Amino acid sequence: MNDRVLFVDDDANLLASFRRQFGREFRVETASDGNEAIRTLNDKGPFAVVVSDLRMPGMSGTELLKKTHVMFPDTTRILLTGYADLQSALDAVNHGNVFRLLTKPASPESLRLAINTGREQHQLKMDQRDLLEGTLSGSLKVLSEVLSLISPEAFGRTNRLRKVVNKLADILKIRERWQIDAAAMLALIGFVSIPEGVLHRHVLSLRLTLDEEDMIRRHPQVGHELLVAIPRMKEVADIVLYQNRRYDGWDDTGLTASGPAIPMGSRLLKVALDFDEAMQKGLGPRGAFQQLENHPMYYDPRVLEALREAVAMDDPNKLVTIRVDQVKAGMILHLGLFNNFGVRLVAEGTEVTPALLSRILGMASRGMVTEPFIVQLPPELAAEMDIPAEIPHTDLVGAGR
Repeated sequence: MNDRVLFVDDDANLLASFRRQFGREFRVETASDGNEAIRTLNDKGPFAVVVSDLRMPGMSGTELLKKTHVMFPDTTRILLTGYADLQSALDAVNHGNVFRLLTKPASPESLRLAINTGREQHQLKMDQRDLLEGTLSGSLKVLSEVLSLISPEAFGRTNRLRKVVNKLADILKIRERWQIDAAAMLALIGFVSIPEGVLHRHVLSLRLTLDEEDMIRRHPQVGHELLVAIPRMKEVADIVLYQNRRYDGWDDTGLTASGPAIPMGSRLLKVALDFDEAMQKGLGPRGAFQQLENHPMYYDPRVLEALREAVAMDDPNKLVTIRVDQVKAGMILHLGLFNNFGVRLVAEGTEVTPALLSRILGMASRGMVTEPFIVQLPPELAAEMDIPAEIPHTDLVGAGR
């Protein structure tokens, strides 16, 4: 159980008293005002409990705990107040920004009880979130794998998109992101409504009819309709809906959001999708970034800058030639998978999942696939297999040629 507690008060003597009284029971940090508390939360968190005085210079305790509630929703918030401020404190409780209210001077026993109850509340929230996110994310992963087998050309992009989106989220220090990862995993789920022939021509950039172009354009709306029906998936569904929305607000689907009103996950996906499309044209990571940079009004400036950093810091990956009996889950099919007649069975850039590995081995046992394979090896697999690299490659670019 998290035992980190942050005390916030402008009285240095009182903070020292808190350290003496509770330093042996909890990992105590202190802050003398709201701004210092926010910095401490960011730099030394997560904290199970924040205990704040109401009256402080600058940012009040209610303002601090309101910000804490937004930035760190799992942290339990306790407010200390005098009788003269009781109505303001009660308002903070009623608005959901405070878990427990104590009047000053609070006895060590009552404060200790409140802190321990707050820690239990924090742990309960964490357990519930882990259960929900773990169960839901696992279910979505299975769904994504099944869909990738049904439509490998469309869903071959999924793992590349997730890697780019997760790198961008890391650079931007986005904390709450399971919804973003789920949206990246299922961004192309709307393609299941598109006939296989249409989808194949779209992937190969062949000419489509106006009706077929409309099918492709509407896939985010179809994905939204599929996902929004699942409990607790509205945020994920909204990210999928706005994945092609330009930051300047231009859109041909009737959506109205622009700039910060677009979900952050959608802004990440927009950059990842356009970067991946440029990579598939053979531009290379820096050339692909340059293409996006030439249209700055399309993208959130912070996300575009994060992509610049991701491209600059990306480490080379191993690109190797292997036999079918060496294929393992986690590898990425650099050129795709072809049968003996030259027909592509799995799109380039597709990550080998356990389900896909089983399918590959089954086809190989019937003599249906052409060997050898060219794959990208994640660092952990490269070290495990000790296969020498033939060509340096980057993890960020997926199947870029």
